[in-house]
Amino acid sequence: MSKSISLFAAFLGSLLIALNAQAAPDRIGDFALLDGSGEFHQLSRSRHQDAIVMMAYADSCSAMSSMVEQFKAVQTQWQDQNIGFMLIDAEDVGRASVAAMDVGMPVLVDDGQLVSETLGLTTAGEVVVLDPKQLTVLYRGPV
Repeated sequence: MSKSISLFAAFLGSLLIALNAQAAPDRIGDFALLDGSGEFHQLSRSRHQDAIVMMAYADSCSAMSSMVEQFKAVQTQWQDQNIGFMLIDAEDVGRASVAAMDVGMPVLVDDGQLVSETLGLTTAGEVVVLDPKQLTVLYRGPV
């Protein structure tokens, strides 16, 4: 396992242990997007999960496949911890293009990039950890 994956996993663990210790997390509004297969995903409907981890996906980024592999490795480590993982289209390529992507997890279609912008996702591979109960951003940064 690479050092960056271990560091992110350690960070994610610390974050989940100290959810209430953070002074003022960024509040966000509830949002809903379809993924490439047409499945509906709404943040507030994920309240049964402790966190939702999203990564900005840009097919045109040359390093994207390695970032997705790192993201999947973190997902594998945390698969039994009640945390959801998904990607969000950072290029507004449309549902047909997203549906053709084979990355092994949901890719949310963000037409117009409104949700990505709200979450502060500006770079391919950038990650946000969301608290679906409090509708807050707990972490924003690299994998």
